[in-house]
Amino acid sequence: MHLRTAFAFPDTTGPAANVRSRHFEEEIQRLIDDSPWKPGSAMRALRGRTLRLNGQAITDIDAIGERDGTLLLVSAKGRLYTALYDAGDHAQVRNAADTVGAAVERWREVVAVLKASPRGDNYDFTAVRQFLGVVCTPQVSGCRRARPRRRLRRPSRLPPAWRNSSAG
Repeated sequence: MHLRTAFAFPDTTGPAANVRSRHFEEEIQRLIDDSPWKPGSAMRALRGRTLRLNGQAITDIDAIGERDGTLLLVSAKGRLYTALYDAGDHAQVRNAADTVGAAVERWREVVAVLKASPRGDNYDFTAVRQFLGVVCTPQVSGCRRARPRRRLRRPSRLPPAWRNSSAG
């Protein structure tokens, strides 16, 4: 066994992966809760729940935030990145990009459904003016499939809530 593989997480599915994924979702929510995006108690109660519309499951909410009429819906993808990915292995990088691209496209569909049907069986987003869907991964990853919603050429074009003190 090589040292580089001795400390690798062994499972991509199963109990260990579920614990790791749950922890990742909780950490994202903790970061949101420590920010101006901290949701009110009614929205916060939706985290971890499966949203339903006409008796059909739409999605579960991994993390959620709200600010000034905007609802932040986060899909957390706790994908494992291996030493092969870090080394630039073509298949690993391609598979990661495909996985993230598919997740972005799926999340766009989910957000579109919620926007079109703001009141469901167990949720009420009728007071929401804007929906913001985000796919979050533990590491920066390329994404081949997903079309960017908008291209930002300068930091000054970022929405004010996304800027930090060092951005223009």
